[in-house]
Amino acid sequence: AVQKGAAPSPQELEERIGEQLYPMIEQYEPEKAGKITGMLLMMDNQELLHLMEDQNSLVAKINEALAVLNEFPEGKTSQKLRTQHLTRSTQKSDENERAEAAFRHALDEICPENFHIILEKVVSGTEKDLNIDNKVKLDMAAKLTFEKAIAKSVFCKTYAEFCWNLFDKLGKFHPESGKKWDKTQNNTGVKPYDFRRPILARCQKEFEAYTKKENADSEDDKDKKRKRILGTIRLIGELYIKGMIANNIINSCCHVLIDGGKPKPDFIQALCKLLETIGKKMEAKQLASLNNIFEILKKLTQDPALDFRHRLMIQDTIDLRKNKWIPRFKEEKAMTKKEFKQKEAREEQEARNRAMHGNSGRSKYGRQPRNHHQSGGRDHRGSSSRNKNNMREDNEWSTAGGSGARMRRGTSDIRLKDKGSRRKLMPTRSGMSRQRLELASSNKYSSLLQTTKNKDSPTTTTTTKTTTTTTTTTTTTKVTTSAAKNLSPEQAEKKIDAFLVEYFAARDKGEVIQCISELGEPLKFGGKIVEKMLMNAVEKKGGKDVMGGLLKYIVSKKVIAKGDLETGYTEVLKNAIDFSCDNPNLYYIIGDFFGQFVCDGSVDISYITVEAMEKYDLLNYGDAGKFVLSVLKSIRTEKGEEAFIEWYKKSGMKVASFMRPKRRSTSDILAEFQKRSEWEVLMCLEPLL
Repeated sequence: AVQKGAAPSPQELEERIGEQLYPMIEQYEPEKAGKITGMLLMMDNQELLHLMEDQNSLVAKINEALAVLNEFPEGKTSQKLRTQHLTRSTQKSDENERAEAAFRHALDEICPENFHIILEKVVSGTEKDLNIDNKVKLDMAAKLTFEKAIAKSVFCKTYAEFCWNLFDKLGKFHPESGKKWDKTQNNTGVKPYDFRRPILARCQKEFEAYTKKENADSEDDKDKKRKRILGTIRLIGELYIKGMIANNIINSCCHVLIDGGKPKPDFIQALCKLLETIGKKMEAKQLASLNNIFEILKKLTQDPALDFRHRLMIQDTIDLRKNKWIPRFKEEKAMTKKEFKQKEAREEQEARNRAMHGNSGRSKYGRQPRNHHQSGGRDHRGSSSRNKNNMREDNEWSTAGGSGARMRRGTSDIRLKDKGSRRKLMPTRSGMSRQRLELASSNKYSSLLQTTKNKDSPTTTTTTKTTTTTTTTTTTTKVTTSAAKNLSPEQAEKKIDAFLVEYFAARDKGEVIQCISELGEPLKFGGKIVEKMLMNAVEKKGGKDVMGGLLKYIVSKKVIAKGDLETGYTEVLKNAIDFSCDNPNLYYIIGDFFGQFVCDGSVDISYITVEAMEKYDLLNYGDAGKFVLSVLKSIRTEKGEEAFIEWYKKSGMKVASFMRPKRRSTSDILAEFQKRSEWEVLMCLEPLL
């Protein structure tokens, strides 16, 4: 990026940009780098800075400049023509930016119900911003689809179907000019550029970057790269199933990952994921190749040099093939809105039932305690009510007779040891409040003592009860405080999740206050509590009202401090771009809450700065604008028009600086106000813009 010192003049800034832009262009066009640099320097400085940061945009702009140089003979490319071309380029840049925003929105909206509707909009080109009519837009569509698919790898099958339809139905373009493919022209030696080429190029680039990396990465970087490669592998497999990837390419991927029979541990998970996806088709089309791969995998299960975790992965893949590629566990897939609502209602009803009925004799983690005497003293494994031909052991695996046996395996199987239950267990809590439950448990002896003495001395009974209660409360508080000091962040997060789940069912605010107090004094996890509440408000059905009311309550009770609120919002905004893909209302909900907190003095509006929005990358696509306008709408609703205008003047805020870089004019901001009916109340700011 260009160095920032004392504000340089426009001419000095242009010279600095030119000095840094020239070597970047020279890498692609060494012979015409000078001419292309001169042409590009006619553009606005902000656009040039964007080109220097975005390699794809720079390459596209270089291609446009080359097209002009080829169209006009050397020596005849006048300044006027150059200026006209750059004006057209700027218009195209705006058009491409709108197309990118529209396509991103279309991807976010895809679900089983409207898949074909979205697809028809993209393919038909009836909507102006979604009309993919040149190579640049096609590359943009491939890039966004690829990133979305690997980020949401569970739904790769849906995105692969989308890719296949775009490949089949979208137009083809000339790879050099970028215009629509014309069969009537002489195209000898040139292949048309369709959607298949950019999407496969991105898959290949990601795959090669992962398999050829040599540098040691930190644990966080390794985890991110692992998630990206597993998403990429899943997409490659689904595209192969759709016929968009050839057999020889998929064979090459497998051999790279298997690495001559001695694969790196990092490659094994990727290989197993690929075989899980493509195994069924590969067995039908390339049986010999698949057999060779599995011979190597069988040897690896006996390799003591390979860690146990990766040998288990390989064994799972071998078992999957033996089971005719039918997975043991139900695969997660995209649900329709109706299915999702039914699942959500079911989960809420289960949580409500747990809260209403309490533990009902269950253990701490929600399982029914074992009682070998309930069946007449017989051991639970020998109960006559069990079917010996289809026994279900404590680990929830169906077995074909014989105690503790999971599946019929040979002696070479490495997974003979029982790993325990695979059920997801949710902690449940009694309907009785925590303090009352502890007192009732500890006062059993004292209540017996009171009953014995009741006939002789009622006064003595009362005194004894009071003393016992005080002692128990003190002891409980000390134990709780001591345990809270030793809580790890992971343990605290589990406790927070548990009491928020309970609150959704029971709506007991006092119980929430009690649970928060158990996290320790002073409160170390206030920011995490705010973050979890905000995300529950966004993700849960009816969460805005439920979590919003709870958050305002605990803030009013001074349980959550100003610093905790800011920390919670910071954590949400850091990951807001990812969260908003699944929750488009994110900015509107958290912005509405923030505005209310500003009005009651719980947080300052100075927390929202342009620098923070840039840091979280929320400016480029208008995310910062959605958040800020929602905050202002909330404040306007709370204060009324006149008080709001006075507040806005004193706050020093400038709405324009939070809008997208090319949408900061007054007319653009007013148009933004009119996008949502609830934002129209901000039209009163027009004289101040």
